[in-house]
Amino acid sequence: MVGMTCATCALTVKKTLGRQEGVSRAEVNLSDNSATIAFDDALCMPQQLKNAVREIGYDLIVASEKPCTIEEREQQHLVRLKKRTIASFVLMIPMMCISMWCMKTAWAPWALWLLATPFVVVLGNTFFVNAFKQFMHRQLGMDALVAISTGTAYVFSTVNLLFPGVIGSDLWFESTAGIVSFILLGRWLEARAKHHTNAAVRALMQLPPEVAVKVENGEEKSTPLENIGIGDVIRTQESQRFATDGIVVGGEAWADESMLTGEAVWVKKVPGSKVLAGTTCVKGTADSRTERIGEDTELGCIIQLVRQAGKAAPMQQMAERVAGIFVPTVMLLSVAVLICWGWLMPEGTWSVALRHAITVLVIACPCSLGLATPTAVTVAIGKALQGGLLVKDAESFEATCKTDTILLDKTGTVTNGGFGGNFDHEQQTESVKAGSREAVEKLKEMGFDVWLLSGDAALRVKNVAEVTGIAHWRAETTPRDKYNMVYDLQNDGHAVCMIGDGVNDSAAMAAAQMSFAMGQGSNAAMQTAKAVLLHSDLRAICGFVQLSHRTVKTIRQNLFWAFFYNIVAIPLAAMGLVSPVTGAMCMAMSSVCVVTNSLFLHRFKWEHATALPVEADEKTVATTENISGQTINTTNMKPVYTYSIEGMMCQNCRKHVERALNAMPGIEKAAVVLETAQADIIFAEQPLKTSEIQHFLTEEAGDYTIKEKL
Repeated sequence: MVGMTCATCALTVKKTLGRQEGVSRAEVNLSDNSATIAFDDALCMPQQLKNAVREIGYDLIVASEKPCTIEEREQQHLVRLKKRTIASFVLMIPMMCISMWCMKTAWAPWALWLLATPFVVVLGNTFFVNAFKQFMHRQLGMDALVAISTGTAYVFSTVNLLFPGVIGSDLWFESTAGIVSFILLGRWLEARAKHHTNAAVRALMQLPPEVAVKVENGEEKSTPLENIGIGDVIRTQESQRFATDGIVVGGEAWADESMLTGEAVWVKKVPGSKVLAGTTCVKGTADSRTERIGEDTELGCIIQLVRQAGKAAPMQQMAERVAGIFVPTVMLLSVAVLICWGWLMPEGTWSVALRHAITVLVIACPCSLGLATPTAVTVAIGKALQGGLLVKDAESFEATCKTDTILLDKTGTVTNGGFGGNFDHEQQTESVKAGSREAVEKLKEMGFDVWLLSGDAALRVKNVAEVTGIAHWRAETTPRDKYNMVYDLQNDGHAVCMIGDGVNDSAAMAAAQMSFAMGQGSNAAMQTAKAVLLHSDLRAICGFVQLSHRTVKTIRQNLFWAFFYNIVAIPLAAMGLVSPVTGAMCMAMSSVCVVTNSLFLHRFKWEHATALPVEADEKTVATTENISGQTINTTNMKPVYTYSIEGMMCQNCRKHVERALNAMPGIEKAAVVLETAQADIIFAEQPLKTSEIQHFLTEEAGDYTIKEKL
């Protein structure tokens, strides 16, 4: 979606899509400007939906378009907003100067009129066009408030200039300019911030290559990704990304799957191994037979789940209900202010009354209200993904904050699921996953009541519970037993979180308020759970609890300030204590403040989860492999040193920095990530001085700054 700026915009688009023939469901996400539409393709086509949205002043980009095309459209929209914002302030500043110091001259009113006209005809014309289109479709949005206020101020002032004394003598040309300028500024800053919040999703979308090397009859042929089909054999060489999900049928390679699994180790790929779209072939060459493409790949599923997670959370649903009646209510209030000041107040005049009514229209803004929840949720979803947690819905953050009891499945969740060869009185020992005990201790410190559940024998469950420090455990439990335990705890007033990996955990997961599935578990568990742990480190759950509390706190702050702004600002405007220009500035800044507060969630740091891919050569990784070729244990990895990089603006900058670092003597491997402005470096022997790295980087790549990350 292009052009949405507030909750009423999203509601207008949603209603318009929902009224189209063949559409059974339409969901609109303001935070990432996306729409999810379920429709009967026998009755409706994407182009018809596109046309319907365009008729009300917005635009729709079909998901089948290339990610680069979508990115280009978003960038074009940002550039247009930026140009209009700059042009508006270039014209507004001299108008303010004339209004303050030159109004006694004969030419000043005419100069103001000439300078104000572009604000209505060019810079702010989208407000009038969109408002008219929406009115013709029986919709009212923020554009209507802006169009009525600026249009009224401009027409009133023009009539007073051309026909003095007919309806008054006041000139509000600077008000027209100020309203348009500050609203454009606010929308540009909002669009930039929202664009930044979706960096994680865009990074995922850009992982698969646009062109793949297809192998037919032993010959290589470069083929656009959209022309690759099921069964095609794709050749992936060193430093290239796998284009599709498939099975290796020839060659041998090492893959970096950290972007999807969170595990920063290489995984060996041999015939029979599974490869995933978007992951990197860091060494060797592999031919893979395509099994899934596009949205059906694991990467595609993750992208869809991340987008679905932006749906309205319970706290946001209240904001949307308010926004639905907000604009008509504000218009009625503006009319009431006009009547009260112009007719009922003895000292009032219609000119003053009109000015106050315009201010009410301008200052009342549902934008901050509509952005309060989705912007925070979008940033939080991206942070969760960096920590190896795929969140399926926005409710997960609220549900996690309410949870007081955690139920842990044993085999495959707390333990590795494999038994060793040591026996003691017929007892077989089981390997506990690294970090499980620390995770349990941390969860207990946070105030959670932790239980261990398993269908295994009592003695084994007891031993695992003792090793991990879990006081409460139950053995020989069936899937129904686990479900009943969730139900019983809820009846006792507890909010339950279930963490598991098997089909036998699915019923309990569905019943629990919150649930996590292990990424290597069953499909049933992953489909049922509200969030998926893409790696096997349970300590990430502790981090997600902290992130959830931060996210909910941010949402509550945003909603408080959004409501507080409107509760305070509208009465002040109605009492005549705020000018239209000041009202426009306050309205724009309220939305910017809400979005900026949400962006502070980017500061959240994961303590244990591996968020970045770390490249190493084959000698630094000692692995134990199972029959499927998946790495299950790593040892003897060289230390990784993390630095921050300043000055990178795009992927080309990232490539320059990474290439320079990898070319420096003494550096064995370096990986640079643009989104986090960070470089992970493995040194050949001893770490180099930062000043030495900086000197080499400047010589080889240009004006970039490298600093040790604290």
